[in-house]
Amino acid sequence: MISSEATTLRRAEERFRLVFEAAPNAMIMVDERGLVTLLNAQTENLFGYSRAELLGQPVEMLVPERYRGHHPDHRKSFSQHPSTRAMGAGRDLFGRRKDGSEVPIEIGLNPISTDEGEFVLASIIDITERKRADAQFRQVIEGAPNGMVMVNREGRISLVNAEIERSFGYSRDELLGQPIEMLVPKRFRAQHPGYRDGFIAAPSARTMGSGRDLFGLRKDGTEFPVEIGLNPLETEQGTMVLGTIVDITERKRAEEELRRSQRQLAGVIGQAMDAIITVDEDQRIVLFNAAAERMFLYAADEALGQQLDRFIPKRFRAGHQQHIEDFSRTHVTKRAMGSLGAIFGLRADGQEFPIEASISQLESEGRKIFTVILRDITERKQAEEALKEQARIVDLAPVLIRDLSDRIIFWNSGSQQMFGWTQEEALGKTPHGLLQTEFPRALEEIKARLFALGHWEGELVHTKRDGRQIVVASHWVLHKNEHDEPKAILEVNNDVTERRAAEEEIRRLNEELEQRVADRTAQLQAVNKELEAFSYSVSHDLRAPLRHINGFSQALLEDYADKLDPVGQNYLQEVRSASQEMAQLIDDILELARVTRSEMRQQVINLSELAHSIVAELQKRDMGRTVSVAIDEGLLAHGDKRLLRIVLGNLLGNAWKFTSRRERPEISFGHVENDSGFAYFVRDNGAGFDMAYADKLFSAFQRLHTSGEFEGTGIGLATVQRIINRHGGQVWADATLDQGATFYFTLAESGETANGEHSDIAG
Repeated sequence: MISSEATTLRRAEERFRLVFEAAPNAMIMVDERGLVTLLNAQTENLFGYSRAELLGQPVEMLVPERYRGHHPDHRKSFSQHPSTRAMGAGRDLFGRRKDGSEVPIEIGLNPISTDEGEFVLASIIDITERKRADAQFRQVIEGAPNGMVMVNREGRISLVNAEIERSFGYSRDELLGQPIEMLVPKRFRAQHPGYRDGFIAAPSARTMGSGRDLFGLRKDGTEFPVEIGLNPLETEQGTMVLGTIVDITERKRAEEELRRSQRQLAGVIGQAMDAIITVDEDQRIVLFNAAAERMFLYAADEALGQQLDRFIPKRFRAGHQQHIEDFSRTHVTKRAMGSLGAIFGLRADGQEFPIEASISQLESEGRKIFTVILRDITERKQAEEALKEQARIVDLAPVLIRDLSDRIIFWNSGSQQMFGWTQEEALGKTPHGLLQTEFPRALEEIKARLFALGHWEGELVHTKRDGRQIVVASHWVLHKNEHDEPKAILEVNNDVTERRAAEEEIRRLNEELEQRVADRTAQLQAVNKELEAFSYSVSHDLRAPLRHINGFSQALLEDYADKLDPVGQNYLQEVRSASQEMAQLIDDILELARVTRSEMRQQVINLSELAHSIVAELQKRDMGRTVSVAIDEGLLAHGDKRLLRIVLGNLLGNAWKFTSRRERPEISFGHVENDSGFAYFVRDNGAGFDMAYADKLFSAFQRLHTSGEFEGTGIGLATVQRIINRHGGQVWADATLDQGATFYFTLAESGETANGEHSDIAG
């Protein structure tokens, strides 16, 4: 019996060891003294020790030195209150490898009682990749252009980015751990927990704020309109809510400005005879006048906010969208009635009808709006078909017929009602004589087009019998006999005087809006100039006190050196160094101000020669260095020579500086030309930088290396960007940390050809 029990025990121990060894995580068993009694292969792989090196050793050898003093107390506390527990979730734990490096871990502890005593079985998980992923996630959140906030199930803030701090006015420390309701206006707070619980219960990506007003509450108590995007995020702490918060204050202001303009136009547009529809950049209707309601059998309140495609037959929608995009890209502000070709409208009851349209575009507060004037030409089309088939002459519209000698042979009641002359008075007269017609071009030219095409249409100015002038949309059709020989000319007229007056009023209001935008732009430019002048003045006035600091500190060093101990002399040297660094910073600020304010002098420049002269100056200042420099020859550009020298001076100077620690430094200046266009570049094999911070490169005072590594003020690249922008170009960079960097820039009129000539110079 004893033998059987021993066999069973050995088998159980063997199974335990097999499971222990095959475990996917590192497993360690520790006795009451804290000595390692058992470990698996995963433990050897994780910590770099062999099994023989760990067995019998204190477990603290796997704990970083800064934690070892507290570790025996933690182990003793576990022995006194043994229970299965996890460690590491929500706080940082680290293990120490044999090579001295540390690895982030999570630990699961289990008490085990055996005949030999009490043991602790620890399961150790390497969470390096999880930490790296978490860091990348936080980096993405921090770099997001909109506000990002993460909230746990209890509604407390666990993560925010810089945009949230800027938008709401709180620091990160003031927000973390606080209820999200502190960012919600008081009048909405009571309902907010219910919304959050509903989202947690049924998590899904959704947008809030579209179609209703949402507001955020700043630290100073002010409110601002927002749109919110919500996304569920599963974490170790459970389901979190990741919210994207967009400040839509400027959009609301632009919409209000648009509505104000619409109210100004409403009086005129509401009385227009033709349908007038205004849409925004997204082709959503923002104005729908009474004539449009009658034309499309659709109420204005229902039409507002809908896509314009709703009123276009499906087979024409793709072509319409392409036409709008083409029109938006051009510099044309309007196209006349009929220039869009044959198009059709779609009424609410599904009926299609032919229309004629004119379109105009206007930019207000940086957004484009399009106004379309639509005319239902169903009756005209029907009249043309009736005339061609010689079915009948429509007496309801102003119609006249004249022979080939331009003598009136038919004058219907519509013409009598429009112009005032009776049929007896009109017959036998020429229409242009009777009506004192003003033609848009010579009558002979119009008749030549009529006989060539069989029809003509345009706007004429006629004088009525009472002396009043009216604008008439006139359509002429050449009537032929059975032998296809011209027989008579049929003329259908439509009084568009009121419509033309309405269009003129709309044009005038559009011009006022354009002038308002131009005035606003001029005001902004004036403010910018004042700010630049202020910056220049402040920087200039700082020079004098800095010269005093530098001069008197130098005098102290020279005249009182024997009275100062080495520490005091070192302090004075630090003062002088700081004042000189400040002086350099002021010089850079002044240079930045000059770049912005100076007048541009355009000329043809040999950039290759400029680069050679700059490199020569760098070598003269740093005689002890040997740098391999390659410069493409014959690179010409069109721009301001003084400003472009500053650009190359900064870029080549940076390359010179950041290659100072290379054994074989290399710098090149050249150009690239591909499908994307033509660009110049400055390349080096120096310190490089992490592209994750590339968005900070061209901001003033931003540096990716400390002053202890490389000198500088962080102004140079900001100056480069302003100069390139003034030349209508772009500047960007591509780099790898510790493997060098390449800075590219373009100029608006630079386009090098294969033989080295430039299109703007050689023509």
